[in-house]
Amino acid sequence: MYYTNQCVPDEGFSIGHTHRGKQGITIYDDITNYRAFKGAKIELTYYLKISPTEYEGVPLGIFTVVEATRPTATTIKLVGYDNMTKFDVDYPLSDKTTLLQIGLSQWGI
Repeated sequence: MYYTNQCVPDEGFSIGHTHRGKQGITIYDDITNYRAFKGAKIELTYYLKISPTEYEGVPLGIFTVVEATRPTATTIKLVGYDNMTKFDVDYPLSDKTTLLQIGLSQWGI
């Protein structure tokens, strides 16, 4: 299992960036319809031990599976991105667009 976080887009100049989380996990299962996992939601939570008998959960995010592959006959690899990816959209700009106009339109003003 792995979890990463990166700033997108990571090349060139742009106004505003989105930090996107990515997770990957390999599970052992021999089901034949492994592609059915595509679009599934995975919730990651990291648990901290705060006392000998107590744990506190820290949510890492909710991820949507975008890739489901079968590396071996008995394993399924799932790769997903968190919902911050939905905020990484192009914004139509013209020569006269100002940052104030961009900010106001984002809030529906």
